[in-house]
Amino acid sequence: MTRIMLAASSAAAALLGAGAAYGQSGEAASLEELVVTAQRREETLREAPVAVSAFSGEAIQAQGMTNLSDLRSMIPSVQIGESYTESRVAIRGVGSQSTLLGASPAVAYHVNGVYLERTGVAGAAFFDVERIEVLRGPQGTLFGRNATGGSINVVTKRATPEFGGYAGVTLGAEPFHYGLDAVVNGALDAAGVVSGRIGVQRLYSNGYTKNLENGGRLDDADSVAVRGQLRFAPGGAFEAGLTGEYQRQNTAGPAQWLLGGPNFALTPAELMGGTRPDKSRRAVFANQGFNDKTFKGLTLDANLETDLGAFEFLAAAHGTDISLRVDGDGTRALFTLSDFNQKAEQYFSELIFRPDLGETLDVLVGVNAFYEKAEQLIEVRTPPLNRITIIDAEVQTYSYAAFAHGTWEVSDAWDVFGGIRYTFDRKAIDEANNFLGVGTNRSNWDAVTYQIGTSYDLSRDISAYATYATGFKAGGFQAGSFTRAFNPETNKNLEAGLKGYYLDRRLELNIAAFRSSYEDLQVNQIRGVAAFIDNAAEATIKGVELEARAQLPYGFRAEAVVSLLDAKFKEYATIDSARPALGELDLSGNRLPKAPKATATFALSHVTELDAGRLTVGARYNWQDDVFFSEFNLPVVSQNAVGRWDLTAEFRSADRLWTVGAYALNLTDEVVINNVNVVAASLGSAAMSNLDPGRKVGLFVRRDF
Repeated sequence: MTRIMLAASSAAAALLGAGAAYGQSGEAASLEELVVTAQRREETLREAPVAVSAFSGEAIQAQGMTNLSDLRSMIPSVQIGESYTESRVAIRGVGSQSTLLGASPAVAYHVNGVYLERTGVAGAAFFDVERIEVLRGPQGTLFGRNATGGSINVVTKRATPEFGGYAGVTLGAEPFHYGLDAVVNGALDAAGVVSGRIGVQRLYSNGYTKNLENGGRLDDADSVAVRGQLRFAPGGAFEAGLTGEYQRQNTAGPAQWLLGGPNFALTPAELMGGTRPDKSRRAVFANQGFNDKTFKGLTLDANLETDLGAFEFLAAAHGTDISLRVDGDGTRALFTLSDFNQKAEQYFSELIFRPDLGETLDVLVGVNAFYEKAEQLIEVRTPPLNRITIIDAEVQTYSYAAFAHGTWEVSDAWDVFGGIRYTFDRKAIDEANNFLGVGTNRSNWDAVTYQIGTSYDLSRDISAYATYATGFKAGGFQAGSFTRAFNPETNKNLEAGLKGYYLDRRLELNIAAFRSSYEDLQVNQIRGVAAFIDNAAEATIKGVELEARAQLPYGFRAEAVVSLLDAKFKEYATIDSARPALGELDLSGNRLPKAPKATATFALSHVTELDAGRLTVGARYNWQDDVFFSEFNLPVVSQNAVGRWDLTAEFRSADRLWTVGAYALNLTDEVVINNVNVVAASLGSAAMSNLDPGRKVGLFVRRDF
């Protein structure tokens, strides 16, 4: 912690010191400013009184982002890992440890305003993107349920009447991979009233991991995504759009590496040749497995301006189909083989009204409804036994909400804002397995979440804010457990921040300090052969986050992202099924999973202006402190502190039609654990890990038109 605080202080001092040199030597341009919708209205990043990080589509392309995991190193206090059917996202130490039906995420995921319950195919949105916004801290008032940790909002590009588009090719090694993407946009009638936009993306990688058992590859990629849009804009008061998207992925099963049993004890997996993670990225699986996913979506949006105010309407339907086979023990012996099959369909609608109340009052009121029907079948084979059904469940979720939010401009410099939301949730589960027979359960919950805050412009370019906000994560059922419902998770967050531009807008510095208290924190447990969710009594999270950018002389640009986090259980006692002889353990004072004490990213780039165009080269270093993956804080279920280097280069022609680039990601090929699954006690309670991608190098070419 001390090292990273010193590094952050040194970085800030270096940025300020370099900024003082402006005018002494060289010349530096001012920083660009993004427009975001963090408060469900357009405002600049500095004006938004919330801890939010945002990336433009151009920045996403330059950094090579293709999925959720790529966001982690760019945002303070964010951890993202992959586990079987879903991405596991934690912000400020708050996330979900379960991918089974009946549980909900703690970080909400929205695409073009539509809430998506399942993140297993979230990569479908990561091309042809306008911007990505990541809000940290509870967002229960404006973004609703399951946003206790924060919200990830993806905004894709809209169809316009102007003809244009692009085509791009990526080709690389370590492992061999390629990507193809193309977009065409333009008017579909002579008057430009109806516009269309269609984009396609193809991604392929032959896999980072070699299976020593059969010579096959794991952790590969093979996907196709298509997004099409029609927009009707006759001019004046009305506009509407219809967007359809489809993604298909067919890959081998995920690679997992053995970390060992409790306190590094030997397990059956190790005795049968299980491999531990190292830079060779070689694993042993008797069965290659598969991971097939399909995502479909259709969204209608409409806006109407009237004398009374503006109406905004959303209606969306999405479906996912996931089929996954995992050799769970990672050995040459086919000790356990699991089949996961999951289907889900969800429907979301929302109506917002923004009354015209004058220039000093900005208000919105809205209602929304959400329905999901999801089915999950999990079967396990442990030779010589036959197939055993662990989970055969159907979960239906109904959620309704009404909300309001307003900002009062007290003066030119001072704003007061606040909001409130009422949410009603109902869940029903029908389930069966080979051990407990059949069962059914129903339960309802409701919650009121609210926010109150103020912001003040200290100058034209500097503002301060303070907020108090609450969040609500739905209760539910743990499929396969046949137990009563677990309770909702709630939190309260007090936050203050300072955002601003300095030195003629050549230095941007955003700082947020916060303290959150959680009640009934939902924590995943394994007992015997089944997974459960428990409600922890209390947890407290405190932290400071810093984001800085500086436009330096002579074409240099520096960036720093630093997070200091103190996330601990305040009161929590439970039994560790891997060490039952220890009895009930007091976990008070233990760190929350996926909550490293410190993370930091430092980047430096240089721009050279040439007659033919602009050349940008950059280097980025991302460092992460020790992180635990379970509430028991066992060393075997953790990742030690680690740092990674990324290098990028990009040339863009003077006419902005051609872009050529190169990248070397995770340059030193660091082995980084991003998620750990602890298998049941009956199988030795072995910890099986998923890894971040290894070194990846490549080139890309893009032609705009």
